[in-house]
Amino acid sequence: RRPRRRRAGPRARRPAMTVTTALLGSASGVMIGLFSNGVRKLPLLRRPWEIVIVTGFMTYLGHKYPAMEDSTLERVNKMREERKLGPLDKNVWGLGISKVEAAQKSRD
Repeated sequence: RRPRRRRAGPRARRPAMTVTTALLGSASGVMIGLFSNGVRKLPLLRRPWEIVIVTGFMTYLGHKYPAMEDSTLERVNKMREERKLGPLDKNVWGLGISKVEAAQKSRD
């Protein structure tokens, strides 16, 4: 048998972070559910379906987070373009300024 070829199209390009962010979201959902019961001095698994619901919701949010981040960056760069500012880079930690603005500040 020949190996299947990948189709070129929108389904072929998937962000690699969605699995990671979904797992992080589900882990945070479990921790939120357990923490909520622990703070109230209740048995940790008092209503396990609530923990399943919170875990499912947080998994969905974790899965959608990279797409939300990309669309937000796109909108911000569009607004910055209208104001004749340089675009922001993806995954910039720290100040929300472009490389051009950072270079200008370092010269001053």
